[in-house]
Amino acid sequence: MAKVLVVDDEPDYRSQLKSLLTAEGYQVETAEDGVRAIELARAFRPDVLVADWMLRSSRHGIQVCESLRHTLPSLVTILITGYPTEQLRADAARAAVFAFLEKPFEADELRDAVKRVDQHTADVCVEGCHRVNFEVAHLLRRQPHWIIRAQNFAQGVLMIERD
Repeated sequence: MAKVLVVDDEPDYRSQLKSLLTAEGYQVETAEDGVRAIELARAFRPDVLVADWMLRSSRHGIQVCESLRHTLPSLVTILITGYPTEQLRADAARAAVFAFLEKPFEADELRDAVKRVDQHTADVCVEGCHRVNFEVAHLLRRQPHWIIRAQNFAQGVLMIERD
């Protein structure tokens, strides 16, 4: 199961998101602002970042995503916001945000988004698991509609087919 870092400055919301994802079997840590999220991520090393866009700190959710990608290039981001705009959607797309959820959203929407990330980022398995290198993983996260098929991965061959 994926490790998830939830960043939201509303304590009740943050707690509810943690409870929801923990109940699904994910290992979850939380942060109240962007600075704390970046500090926490160094030790926790999350697979998924669920970040509110508008945080009451010097960094918003997309900035947290971009900062963490320098040390965690395979990190996948789900951006949540109560203030959706076309400009924000464009900024999120440029930052390779995997999913964009508008507050208030249903629990199933977040649950499904994290499950899609978990399935999308699973290690490639061919008679055992072999981890995709960071550069390939980062490319694949920018193309969530691709279907991945690995052949002869032990010999270093990875075939990527588009659907």
